[in-house]
Amino acid sequence: MVSIDTPWLDHLELIKVSFELRGGLVFAYRSKPHDLKIEDIEDTPTTRRVTRQIFNTFWFFREIAAYYGDCVIIEPEKVRLRYLEKIRGLCEQYQVHENSQC
Repeated sequence: MVSIDTPWLDHLELIKVSFELRGGLVFAYRSKPHDLKIEDIEDTPTTRRVTRQIFNTFWFFREIAAYYGDCVIIEPEKVRLRYLEKIRGLCEQYQVHENSQC
């Protein structure tokens, strides 16, 4: 067994994400414990940007899935692209079902 004399880093697994809320969600949104900043976007009264720390993308994606049209991930780009992959996968899945004779 090897001993490590370096202290463990807390919150190493946290990822900082920014996303925009639009439409009615702007007014319905309630602050979450890991929200770092909530700010209104100037010149756009129906848009609010939230910056939050998340533990993993699975639970974050699951939380915002109900708000597809009213929630847009801004950064980091890697998280935004991973979410886009999920949306594309859903589109492909439903095209298959749409063309079937079920």
